[in-house]
Amino acid sequence: ILTTIQERKYVVKDKGKFKPTELGFIVNELLIKNFPEIVDVSFTAKMEAELDEIEEGKKLPLETLTAFYEVFNQALKQAEIKMLDVKRKGIETEIRCEKCGAKMIIKIGKNGVFLACSRYPSCKNTKDFVRNENGEIVILTKETEEICPECGRPLIKKQGRYGVFLACSGYPECKYTASVTLNIVCPQCGLGKLVKQISKKKKIFYRCSRYPQCQFILWNEPIAKSCPHCGAAFRILKKQQLVCLKCGYKEKYS
Repeated sequence: ILTTIQERKYVVKDKGKFKPTELGFIVNELLIKNFPEIVDVSFTAKMEAELDEIEEGKKLPLETLTAFYEVFNQALKQAEIKMLDVKRKGIETEIRCEKCGAKMIIKIGKNGVFLACSRYPSCKNTKDFVRNENGEIVILTKETEEICPECGRPLIKKQGRYGVFLACSGYPECKYTASVTLNIVCPQCGLGKLVKQISKKKKIFYRCSRYPQCQFILWNEPIAKSCPHCGAAFRILKKQQLVCLKCGYKEKYS
């Protein structure tokens, strides 16, 4: 099951824990709305009790499966008719468009998910967003203090298929883009800085901002805390411990 939900991109593994992707949030919301009885925790408890009765010979397996299938089949038929076409219509949120006041909806595009005004095409306002630890939508603050080196306009944060990146606010006239760095200098080349990325298999990793010139990659989160043993500028988080890549020194992370 854990392999399946990763392969289907419902979750990514971050710091040794599973974190739902936006696709995971969407699928979960659709299941709760269209199959409320089946995804309810009380349903699992009821099924476990019935399986115990089958094991004890108090119930017949076919009788239990038939009763379940009758309810599930009806819910499935209703879902085929009523379930929202997410790709075409999107999912409505309570966030209001600051340009026209209409509700924003979650849309799925070729580069990932984003918020769009429900009055499109009359209003073309869009926003990038992420989810916080409670699953709440947090709109990315677009404009940054950084300046585009090619045209002098402010750089803005955007959400792409492989994570957050910087882009010129003058797009499409200026197509400059850059990675959002962690302000940790690459230990291999000493010139680039480490950036957080998401692989095609939806796994989080960290690489040098000078890629492909520098091929340095980490699969554990780098923490900007110097090593007290050898003085290395950062350490990695591994199984709730800070580990120094240079000398191997370990200590509990709090």
